[in-house]
Amino acid sequence: MQVLTSQRIAETSGLTEGGLLLYALLSGGDYSPGVAGCGPVIALGLARCFGNALLSAVENIDVNNGKADALFAKLREQICSELETNSQGLLGFCHLAVAKGFPDTFPDRHTLNLYYKPAISTSSRGLVNSAGPSGSWPFREPSIAGIAQFGSQNFGWKNETQLKKGN
Repeated sequence: MQVLTSQRIAETSGLTEGGLLLYALLSGGDYSPGVAGCGPVIALGLARCFGNALLSAVENIDVNNGKADALFAKLREQICSELETNSQGLLGFCHLAVAKGFPDTFPDRHTLNLYYKPAISTSSRGLVNSAGPSGSWPFREPSIAGIAQFGSQNFGWKNETQLKKGN
């Protein structure tokens, strides 16, 4: 079994936490399509260049105030300049069309918050979760009968062979 850690990701991809955040915002993911024309290769180069700057901005300001606007405008300017010049050499070549179409609203604050501050439930920090007031999640063995009933109702599994195969 291989455990994926932030250190291992940084070693293999060259991306820090900020780089991963910027990569997701540029290339797209679960919460947005990303920046038009900014595929995985361009996003990776830009994330290596400016990921730490994005993370520093996000960690040190409220992303919904005026200071954030100025910092994000500076970051957009730097990204567009890099797209136009490839001065750090991480993009392969210049990407003038991407720079020209780069959104003035980048990064989208809502998408940024979804990645940076995801809504989770936990028992160790006193947040509400479905574990109840004790904060501990009960351990239960899976219900084989319940799984079989679910498979029958939702997947049309009708006999033991189909249940064992899962189709």
